[in-house]
Amino acid sequence: MPVCHFGRTQDTSCADDRRHCRKSEVSVSHIVLVDSDTATALAQILPILLLTLAVELRRTRLHRRLSRIRLGAFYFVFGVVETVLVLSIDGSFYPFQWFDICSALIIFGLLTIIFWMSLAESANPTAIDER
Repeated sequence: MPVCHFGRTQDTSCADDRRHCRKSEVSVSHIVLVDSDTATALAQILPILLLTLAVELRRTRLHRRLSRIRLGAFYFVFGVVETVLVLSIDGSFYPFQWFDICSALIIFGLLTIIFWMSLAESANPTAIDER
C-alpha cells in the first residue's frame, strides 16, 4: 500500500486530505524572455558594440556635449539588457543560477568603470589633437 507524507497510508480518506497526501513534486515556473541561442549571441555581440560606441564618443568628442545623466541612463539600460541576456543564456530568465547573478554584478561593475572612464578627460589633450 503506497504511503503518503507523514506516514499515512493512501486510502480514500487520505486522498481527500490534500494537505497531507500530495506528491513531493515542486512546481517551478520558467520565465523565458529570449531563446538560449539568441541570448548567447547578443550577450557576446553587445559588449563589443558598446566598446565601439565608447571609442567613437571619445574620438568625435561627443561625450563632452552629452549630459552625464543621459550617458549614465544609457549605460544603465545597457546593463539591464545585458544582464537579462546573461541570465537567459541557460534557456530561461527565471529560475537562475547563483553564478548568473554574480556575472550580472560583474557586468554592472565593469559598465560603471567604462562609464566613468568615458567621461574622464585625457591627461594630455594636445596629444590627441596632434594625430
